[in-house]
Amino acid sequence: MASSRIKPRKAPKQGRSQSLVDALLDATAHILLTRGDLTRLSTNEIARVAGVSVGSLYQYFPNKEAVVAALIIRKAERSVQALDDALTELMELPLEQCLEGVLKVFFSAYKGENKLRDLLVSLIPTLDCVQYQDQVVDHGRKTLLRIFERHKEHVRETDLELVAYIFSRQLRGLINDCVLERPELMDDPRLVSELTHQLVAWVRRE
Repeated sequence: MASSRIKPRKAPKQGRSQSLVDALLDATAHILLTRGDLTRLSTNEIARVAGVSVGSLYQYFPNKEAVVAALIIRKAERSVQALDDALTELMELPLEQCLEGVLKVFFSAYKGENKLRDLLVSLIPTLDCVQYQDQVVDHGRKTLLRIFERHKEHVRETDLELVAYIFSRQLRGLINDCVLERPELMDDPRLVSELTHQLVAWVRRE
């Protein structure tokens, strides 16, 4: 459950209202990239950059924190969709290539717009919306289980539910630490390569 501080007042129900909300989120992303932090963001500025009245903003969001939380949610939803879109084709690859492909898709959600990515991840605990990152991580856990089942003849007999849970949570912690401490690693292909090697060594049947 989202806290009341970041809960939207209402959800857009029509194309026009969705376009308005998207404009507000795009404006918020632009301002965060330009200004660099949440303290220099305001609802008046968001509305101005989006080209709408501040009253229109307040129809959907109670404050600037709620708008930023909605931006984080949109990023999470797009990450899940990207993973689902790629999975059908990746499932037909050998186990190691499949896992590497999934990890590349997962990390691609954090590539590009590096400054915005870093800001949004760093704001997750501040805004008390860790649950939205957790939804992406849990989707990753379920994806791993699907891959293990698809390639079960190459996977050793163990508690794969536990393996998927541990790895997905370790991945979340690694991403958060990299964003805050070693952001250059987020765009380093060696990171995905090493993670793939570790996971394959963990689950592959001898």
